[in-house]
Amino acid sequence: MSRKFKKLFIIMFLVFSTSICYSQESNVFFQERTNNETERRLAAIEGTPVSLTTGVSGILPLANGGTAAALVDPDADRIGFWDDSEGTFEWLTLGTGLTITATTINAEVKDYTKLSTTTFTSVSNSEDISITAGKRYRVYININTVITGDVTLYWRFDSDSTGGDYQWGNLETTFEAVPSSTPTGSSSDSKIELGDFNITTGSGCFIDIDATAVVSNRIVMGGYCVGEEGGGVQMMRQVGGIYIDGGTLTDFEILTSANTITGSIVVYELN
Repeated sequence: MSRKFKKLFIIMFLVFSTSICYSQESNVFFQERTNNETERRLAAIEGTPVSLTTGVSGILPLANGGTAAALVDPDADRIGFWDDSEGTFEWLTLGTGLTITATTINAEVKDYTKLSTTTFTSVSNSEDISITAGKRYRVYININTVITGDVTLYWRFDSDSTGGDYQWGNLETTFEAVPSSTPTGSSSDSKIELGDFNITTGSGCFIDIDATAVVSNRIVMGGYCVGEEGGGVQMMRQVGGIYIDGGTLTDFEILTSANTITGSIVVYELN
């Protein structure tokens, strides 16, 4: 082999060897770079949190599982709902009588609970029946018998017979082919008149009491009485009254003008 040929062979060998090394190193570098980029992206997805205030923008629509609304913290227990009339998602405010405790919705139900039953035989006074200021009541009065003659039935609070502490009015309607009505009342009295009775079968009243003293310690009562007057005429009385000095209310009583009655009184309290 000539000297020139040997020299050319050596140069070609060196060039070929260098190319192979470079190609292998480039391939390793590319693979390492690719692997690093993949790992970086996976880390961004799996390990790095995205800020919901600075990392996102806009409102997620309903179709994509969002609320389609820019909601704010209501700072109270609320129920989310779709307001179809406004076409938006809103916080629902609970109405009267509804509350939320933890994850439970509670409804306050107003109802009457039996408080007491008083029975009496041949009396002119039922004695005191306890009630409390600040509450509401319904009272059922059942008069089985007037022992003899006629009676006028009255109502008093706190055994208070002071003249001027009561104001009342009622409208009496007789049950006849042609009913007749007669109004009576008093603007200053010592009791509230419920009605006149001469009972041979049975009679009664139901009276509602508002003892919340909404205006200047005035206790309000009102209701209906149905019974028999003298002469066998059936009648109904619509009655209403005010007890003016009701700040220390503790009880009420039923009494008669004369003669005695037998019956019962049932008191229900609105809770």
